[in-house]
Amino acid sequence: MDFAKASCFSWYFKKKGYELDDIKSISGGIVELGSHSAKKFRDVAFLVKDYNPKVTSKNNIDIDLQKCFLLDKDPKFISAVDAIKNL
Repeated sequence: MDFAKASCFSWYFKKKGYELDDIKSISGGIVELGSHSAKKFRDVAFLVKDYNPKVTSKNNIDIDLQKCFLLDKDPKFISAVDAIKNL
């Protein structure tokens, strides 16, 4: 789930035009230390990109940022990540 969160922040930073070097280093470190194939990490990254929870924000927080804090609490998202890991 750490990679999913890092990937989520990476997609958000990219959308906002922020510098990506640090978040890419974090994501790369997670992949390097992980036990899954690079393809599975890539699949999770695209799952994160397409993740679109049905949430609203009481403070007009960007949904693409807010979703980064919901990934590890959403049973459907967790199941989808588990399915990728178990392929």
